[in-house]
Amino acid sequence: MNRRNILALSLIVWSAFTVLCGRSRNYLEFLLGRIGVGVGEAGGTPPSTAIVSDYFPADRRPMAMTVLALGAPIGAFLGLNFAGWVANAYTWRMAFIALGVPGLVVGVMVYLTVREPARGRLDGILDEIKPTLWQSMKFLWKQKAAFHVSSAADFAHFGVGVSSSGPPLICSAPTV
Repeated sequence: MNRRNILALSLIVWSAFTVLCGRSRNYLEFLLGRIGVGVGEAGGTPPSTAIVSDYFPADRRPMAMTVLALGAPIGAFLGLNFAGWVANAYTWRMAFIALGVPGLVVGVMVYLTVREPARGRLDGILDEIKPTLWQSMKFLWKQKAAFHVSSAADFAHFGVGVSSSGPPLICSAPTV
């Protein structure tokens, strides 16, 4: 399928459900909203990675992927701080709405501006020499940089997971 369309739709679904979390009136609506956020979010990384892979040649791809990967922790940092400010100044509901509405705009912008690149156009890898999953895993295991990046991502996600289960206003269950 068209990866740009998947990415745009995921952003729109993710953001719309974020807004719906702010509009929820009870626990069930909030729960369904958070599930919708997760479903939408799941469709973001795979097409993004695939699109970036086809926009950059192999020798420039590691830096492009690094910049793409930095979006998550930087976005989480900025989003949590912005949402905290909005929740403190207004309400936790407005924090969800303030984070969701821009995502709707970005989803439409992605659909209107990003071109779907030809798949594998810059790879230059023949079908006969594509490594298996096991060969790829062995290669990554031997790369110190891959281990460090993976470990850093694990710790970053652990920190976000721990902070979202604690007392911050925007992450607690809604009160009606």
